[in-house]
Amino acid sequence: MNKYTLLFLFIVGGVHVSQAQWSFKTDYLKIKITDRGFITSMVNVAKGSPSYHHEFSPKDHPSPLMSLLKKSWAKRDGKTVVNYAYSFPVKAKYVKSKQQFMLTYPGGEVATIAIKPTSKYIRLQLVALHHYNKNEISSIVWGSYKTNIYNLFGEVIGVARDTSKSVDYAIGVLGCDFKTRPGIPVQVSPLQGEGYIIHTPDAKKYPLPNGLHEGQYFPDCGSGGKDWDFYCHPEIYYRGTRGFTAAYIDTNYHGIYLTYHCRNSQIADTAFQAGSPGYPGDRFRTWISYPEE
Repeated sequence: MNKYTLLFLFIVGGVHVSQAQWSFKTDYLKIKITDRGFITSMVNVAKGSPSYHHEFSPKDHPSPLMSLLKKSWAKRDGKTVVNYAYSFPVKAKYVKSKQQFMLTYPGGEVATIAIKPTSKYIRLQLVALHHYNKNEISSIVWGSYKTNIYNLFGEVIGVARDTSKSVDYAIGVLGCDFKTRPGIPVQVSPLQGEGYIIHTPDAKKYPLPNGLHEGQYFPDCGSGGKDWDFYCHPEIYYRGTRGFTAAYIDTNYHGIYLTYHCRNSQIADTAFQAGSPGYPGDRFRTWISYPEE
């Protein structure tokens, strides 16, 4: 698989090893990665910040450094259907001399990820993926990187931001090439096309009215299924999107998570989606990505 690159903003400068985990630090943030390939800590180390030493990784919700999206085939009603599922790393080894992580997955796949630290961010790059079946690996997924920030999110680039005076902090990710795309792969994305996401940045200041709840999604053409209903909600808790999900909310652990992905360009893959889901009469269409030369 080709090399794909991601910038994890505000992370990494030096490295420290302690009890089967590695700590990376910049002037702004310190993270810890375990020997299973998961990020378990994101601490603000920016001196002078109102949230200095604040932990931004949600408790009991670690983030995989990189995941694989695998597909399998099954028979249903006499037809062959494709199922997609995430595969998370089970083992990690850091080679300090090469500044590389070796991640091992349940299926025997081994990913080599280069880490290029700077003073303000970490540059992650998939150098190689070994021992994998190219017909099963649909995409590689950076993250998802979970935060306990629940204020503002930027879904186009991938930012989680807390604007309160007591925190005043943001964490973001950014793809560095045209193949590294924001959000989760279309095959498993519940969000297709344009729509509204219901999220209030401040539940006390902007409480949700009856009939709306956090994480609720209205597809293109609005909550009423009419064109004129879609662009008629100026309320701050109606968040308009254009299909990007580089940042999104998780109502289960009450936080914002950040995700990028890159599909396997060696094979063709097919997904079915509607251009305007929820709109009366709109049929599902076939989306095909062809191998790239």
